[in-house]
Amino acid sequence: MARSTRGGAACRASGAASGSGSGRARGGRAGGGGRGGRGGRGSGGRGGHGGRRVGYIPYEAPVFGPTQSLAFDSRNGADWNEALLDTPGIESIRFGGDFSVKDEHLLAIAVRPALGASLKSLSLGDADTGTGGSITNAGVVSLVTACPHLRVLTLDAAIKINDATLLKCCEACPSLERLRITGHDRVTGAVTGTSLKKLKTSQELAPQLKELVLYDQSENGVEALSKARRTLAIKVGRTMGDSMRAKSTGDCEVLFTYMGGKMVGIDI
Repeated sequence: MARSTRGGAACRASGAASGSGSGRARGGRAGGGGRGGRGGRGSGGRGGHGGRRVGYIPYEAPVFGPTQSLAFDSRNGADWNEALLDTPGIESIRFGGDFSVKDEHLLAIAVRPALGASLKSLSLGDADTGTGGSITNAGVVSLVTACPHLRVLTLDAAIKINDATLLKCCEACPSLERLRITGHDRVTGAVTGTSLKKLKTSQELAPQLKELVLYDQSENGVEALSKARRTLAIKVGRTMGDSMRAKSTGDCEVLFTYMGGKMVGIDI
């Protein structure tokens, strides 16, 4: 997939290198930190890139303790244990970048009222491995409908998730503070920008939203929404990841942050 048209040559010239991310917890229980991994890409944000930010303080996700968190990381799903979902007081669930997450895993969460009432953070997928690509709109709608107290929702490499589902996330989860829906370097996502027009005119949707991350998606409506919701940071751009194109050309990604109708950050 083509890199961003803005700043690409400078990106190649800079030779900016990705930093290594934090390690992954293995097994069912996990600490509150998000997965770093592969050049810092993951639900915990981006790391290891040089960049420029003006007047913008990045959103800090809530941290959950080990007794409040579950993580499933195994590539073959060996550490998936549905019984763990019945553990009282779980507030955070992370499906790691190697875990082939599917709708059935989201539905297992959605059918548990106690878990739905306590869950505040869920992350899945990875833009390098492509996990997240099997998730459908129906699966996400079932999840957010059952989990109205979500504050952080990360759907990486979720190439099927469209504008209608983005709006459903905002409608079903009024406490949502951070929403991340990305494609990946080989396939762009299905968000076209019509949802951003709705968020612009219907500010009662997700009134607490502080950060909207839409990497590898259409950028239609981004600046207009940024002007209308001046405290909302919107992150867009095209990732390069581990694709053969990135390796053969030396291109790297350039990512942009908008806030208050202006570009306030560039990550290279």
